Amino acid sequence: MCRYDQYVTILNNLPNLKIFSIGELSNSSFTRFTALLADKHPSLLKSLTIGNCNLPMEHIESLLSQTPALIYLKLVSHQRTFDTVFDGYNWEQFILNKLSQLNQFEYFFSFTDKTNEYMKVLNHLLASFQTPFWLQKKRWLTTCSYVFESQMFELHTTTIKVTDSYNLIRIQKLAESDTYRLVEQSSYRGWTTTSTTINLSNKAIDDTTAKFISFALQHDKTVRISNLAGNQIGDDGATYLATTLLNNTTLVELNLRNNRIGMIGAQYFFKLQKNNTTLKKLQLNENANSFLNLDNNEISDDGVKYLVDILGNNMTLTTLSLSYNRIRDDGVKYLVDAVQNNTTLTTLDLEGNRIEDRGAKYLADLLQNNKTLIILNLQKNHIGDIGAQHFREALQINKTLVKFTLKNNQSSLCAMVQMEHEIADEMKSTIFDWTGHQIRNEQLEYLSTTLQTNYTTITLILDGNHIGDNGMKYLANGLLKNKTLQELSLRKNRIGDEGGKYIADVLKESITLTTLILSNNLIGDDGAKYLADAIQNNTQLTTLNLDNNRIGDDGAQHIATALNINTIEENGAQHLANALRNNTTLSLLNLNMNSIGYKGLQYLVDSLIINKTLTILKLRENKITDEGTYCLIDLLFNNNTLTELDLSFNKITNHGADNLACGLQQNKTLTELDLSFNKITKHGADNLACGLQQNKTLTVLNLSGNQIGDAGIQKLADILQVNKTLISLQLIQNQISKRIQQELNSKDSRIAIK
Repeated sequence: MCRYDQYVTILNNLPNLKIFSIGELSNSSFTRFTALLADKHPSLLKSLTIGNCNLPMEHIESLLSQTPALIYLKLVSHQRTFDTVFDGYNWEQFILNKLSQLNQFEYFFSFTDKTNEYMKVLNHLLASFQTPFWLQKKRWLTTCSYVFESQMFELHTTTIKVTDSYNLIRIQKLAESDTYRLVEQSSYRGWTTTSTTINLSNKAIDDTTAKFISFALQHDKTVRISNLAGNQIGDDGATYLATTLLNNTTLVELNLRNNRIGMIGAQYFFKLQKNNTTLKKLQLNENANSFLNLDNNEISDDGVKYLVDILGNNMTLTTLSLSYNRIRDDGVKYLVDAVQNNTTLTTLDLEGNRIEDRGAKYLADLLQNNKTLIILNLQKNHIGDIGAQHFREALQINKTLVKFTLKNNQSSLCAMVQMEHEIADEMKSTIFDWTGHQIRNEQLEYLSTTLQTNYTTITLILDGNHIGDNGMKYLANGLLKNKTLQELSLRKNRIGDEGGKYIADVLKESITLTTLILSNNLIGDDGAKYLADAIQNNTQLTTLNLDNNRIGDDGAQHIATALNINTIEENGAQHLANALRNNTTLSLLNLNMNSIGYKGLQYLVDSLIINKTLTILKLRENKITDEGTYCLIDLLFNNNTLTELDLSFNKITNHGADNLACGLQQNKTLTELDLSFNKITKHGADNLACGLQQNKTLTVLNLSGNQIGDAGIQKLADILQVNKTLISLQLIQNQISKRIQQELNSKDSRIAIK
């Protein structure tokens, strides 16, 4: 070791010294001896080597300024504090100004920094040594390395053979080519750049570092085995590595276990398998992958075998999609063997492959013991009757599969097995809704069988299925033995009188059904009679809906009405009226859009005067007219339970309004009255206003779509000053001027005009 004072003494006493080599230069008494050196003539020293210099950069500059004739300089500094000695721009200016004759400069500097952004630091360090001065003018080529194990940065010229870290893997970046490489230092003398095995496990390598490692592997022709297990590599890093390996012809083994690679990254590695014929072993176990989509890849059976090999005992995979990949029965066998003990896979998509009955048997056996798979898609394969039967038997045991798709296979039995599973699964919930499923008779037959032993479903919705009378026969067989169903909706199903008879048979036996919706069907007088006979002694039904809902635009509305309208007339109404005399449970009767006129209404009114349970009566768009309102006076006078009455779209004029006004004066229970879209004008509105003056229960009166006008509305508005019970008076579309609208809106918020 040479102290700085000794270095100064030698230079002073040996002015013609040409070559000076120092093992280590210490920093003692720097200031005092630098002043002594400055008084002397500049040294003629040509070559200076310092094996280990611990001086800060400012002292190095002061020292070298006294040897301007230097041609060769070798400077080594181990594990120093980070300063401007690592700054190539600073060195460049110093050499140009103070060491203009310097022809060869070899250096090695190192420091330790426990940073997670080591690749950013590495690139930053090297950038200042990549100027034309270093690369072209002087040709002093620099390499910057990061040693993973010791977290050390090493900056040095490519010609020097010094290191602070032995037998450790490092990533290097070369200034001249701006490329990366992986190397290992195995001895003090010389770099080992031909190592075939690189172990970088558990080095906190992230996506950024993986990117640079991929760059290194792109140029490396020697590494055959690379271990990157236990790091922090995610999908981005995996993508870089997989993309690089497309053209790599030397790497045969890559270990990426226990990283953070998801299925996006895994997909790149799987696609790599089709193009890279060198890589024989790829480990992706214990990663964060949960979803793997490899659709449309022509994977085939061999590809499935490769897939299960790279996934190993994966414990995070939840979704595996392998549709349209030419997978046959052998590929299914590989897959089943791999996942039979898996406890995380919930979705398996094998649509559009070439699976036959043998492959179906493998999958069916899997289902018998599997407790986690909830979605299995096997449509558009080549499965026949035998395979379908395997699945039918397996599904009797499996209780976890929710969605099973088997249609569009070779056997029609596949679609039936799928349908049976769908029905059985839907029946596990309290609500079974198969609206618009175009249910066929064989499906209804199976549904009927399921209903006989079902104790869960309480609401069954089969709207829009064109069930018809024959289908209703199948359904009724199951409903007769069901002990739990409470609500049944059969809207728009082309059910006629015969179907109504089957439904009536159910009502006679059911002790649980409370709501029956039969709107938009073809039930006529005979059907009404069957239903009426049934509800006379039924003690559970509270809601009976025989409405005809009209949907879509005007044209579709007329077509729907023509095809689906319930045609209950006076005779049918008479049957219903007779039933209401004895029924003690029905609270809602919906007869909208039928053909009930005065005679039929009279039957209903006579019964409702006796009936003590019905609270809602809907008679929208029938044939009641003014004539029918005469009997409604009796209803309003004598019924003590009805709270809602819908008479909209019934061609009621002022005479009818007068009759209803008379009834309102005495009524004590009605809270909602709908007279919208009739033909009521000012006179009728005035009489209704008089009725409201005495009425103390009505809260909602709907007169929208009439012809009341400005004059008629005034009296209704005035009566609101007296009547404090009415909370909503609806007068939309009544030929009321904007001025009156504004006045009334500002006067009383209970009036709805717009």
